Amino acid sequence: RPPRSTPLPTRATFPPMKLIGAGFSRTGTISLQEALITLGLPCYHFFELMSKDADLDIWYKYSLDPAGSPLPYKALLEGYEACLDFPICVHYRELMEEFPDAKVILTVRDAEKWRDSLAKIFRTCGWVIVFALVCPRLLKVLVIGVRASFVDTFKMHLDRANWIEAF
Repeated sequence: RPPRSTPLPTRATFPPMKLIGAGFSRTGTISLQEALITLGLPCYHFFELMSKDADLDIWYKYSLDPAGSPLPYKALLEGYEACLDFPICVHYRELMEEFPDAKVILTVRDAEKWRDSLAKIFRTCGWVIVFALVCPRLLKVLVIGVRASFVDTFKMHLDRANWIEAF
């Protein structure tokens, strides 16, 4: 289930980034997001990206041309005190440079179980490709997901050993 939405502070009171999540999807990122929100930290998660047209457009443009469309991390994360999950977790090194005072948390789980869980999600979402052909918004989400997971993380090697090594 999607987590509750993160209420953002007013523009005049934007807090600094406090926590960068370096863990992949399916490692407890939704639970962590819920905990952070409960503690009062607005949190940028994949669900946030999907709910904001401007963010979706920025990630989509980057996914099509990473060299020509660097990500504006401060603009994307303005108002959030934490960020985690795909695709932002793939950029944890850059985020550490952009927000040097932020702490980094790495969520993990058993590598074999993680790979099986992620593969199950990909197998059961085959219908997304069909709907993406008629829904531009869904097509953007699909392109972003493919870029962050298959290209940036798994380097287009989809065998089990490569997934576990990347994890």
